[in-house]
Amino acid sequence: MKPEDVHGTWALVSNTVETMEGQTINPLGPNPKGYLMLTPDGRFTAILTAADRKAGDTTEAAAALQRSMTAYTGRYTTEPNPKDPDGLTVRNKVDIAWNESWVGSEQIRHLSLKGDVLTITAHPEIAPQGGKIKQATIIWKRSR
Repeated sequence: MKPEDVHGTWALVSNTVETMEGQTINPLGPNPKGYLMLTPDGRFTAILTAADRKAGDTTEAAAALQRSMTAYTGRYTTEPNPKDPDGLTVRNKVDIAWNESWVGSEQIRHLSLKGDVLTITAHPEIAPQGGKIKQATIIWKRSR
């Protein structure tokens, strides 16, 4: 895969998290919505939401909206994936995010492409809620 193979807009298919105990979690529910844009000049934008979000103007409703989305943008670079000669490793340097703790972070992801399906796998990490080790996999379909 070449870096230019992933340029464009991608529609979210699924967002799952696997715990090291073997549990599969759908953090945004079974039918999440979202888009990923990867530009040729190295900018990414990702917005993911749960399918059943409800508008609201209370503190509780605002908190529920915050918990039912992920949104961030920044610069990215790609390099060969040493574990997958057909894949890429991408380094996202986050400059704006729905969760301020992500701003300034570098997020390393592994990409594989089969036809119009892009699979992005994160490094295993400790979940902020519960402190368990988890690994996220996000599947996208090229948006035409």
